Amino acid sequence: MSLKNRVILILAFVLIGIALLRYDLREPDQPVLSLEVLDGEKADSYATDITTDRFDQNGQLASSVFSPRVDHFQSKGVSLLQMPDIRTWSQDGEWHTTAKNGRYYDADEHIELENNVVIDRQPPQNPITMATEWLRIDSHLEQASTDRPVVITAPDGIAEATGMTADWASNRVTLLSQVRATYETAR
Repeated sequence: MSLKNRVILILAFVLIGIALLRYDLREPDQPVLSLEVLDGEKADSYATDITTDRFDQNGQLASSVFSPRVDHFQSKGVSLLQMPDIRTWSQDGEWHTTAKNGRYYDADEHIELENNVVIDRQPPQNPITMATEWLRIDSHLEQASTDRPVVITAPDGIAEATGMTADWASNRVTLLSQVRATYETAR
């Protein structure tokens, strides 16, 4: 190999090395929701693939919250959750809640979910699915409420209403107004 070819090869490796180093040192991605939702204020911190578990007094898993990304804004006392996945267990089964976005408020420790909120209640004998666009969940993940339209689907019918409260510990759902339901009896 000639001297000229060696110099070209060495320069090529140096340029590739600089390009790789520059790619590795690029600025990390900014939080997806922070600029849109919180008036351009950047997050103070963020974390990925976060799971928070809560146990009852007997040491049994009572609830679990997972989010692929959480952005925290300390001055506003709020954390943004992307695609939150919340599971709560009671004696009669499991409540599984998902949404596109969520906010956790530090002051009173509640979660607000929005955009395609789906709640699946999964007891063995009577599963139901509830869908709404916004839902507030209390700090202990045992009660939820919405003032927005909600659709509840069960094996034997469908109900639509405006507003709902749910008590996950007692497996009780209350529809608040404009309730319309269709029920089909077993033959």
